[in-house]
Amino acid sequence: MKKVLLALVGILLFALLAGAILYVALFMEDEPAMPVDASSESSASASQAEPQLEVYAHAETPADVLEALDYEISANRDTVGWLIVPGTEINNSVLQSHDNTA
Repeated sequence: MKKVLLALVGILLFALLAGAILYVALFMEDEPAMPVDASSESSASASQAEPQLEVYAHAETPADVLEALDYEISANRDTVGWLIVPGTEINNSVLQSHDNTA
């Protein structure tokens, strides 16, 4: 009887260990380290990171705009156009949700 009980405890411990390893492997992702700019460390805004936009590519020609727009539409069906504002860094897709009719 003791051998059966020890075998069941061993199987239970093995299952718990395997489950913990599987959980860590599947659900815990390593976050990439943010590069640190030495010049921005001394400023007060160093604690606030600049947002990184997921942009396919900066479109400079009409052909680039069409290629980038095709990619954005395939990635997000809410894409309705492309916006370029000369003299600024604004060069990205425009989205409109189903509940934004205006």
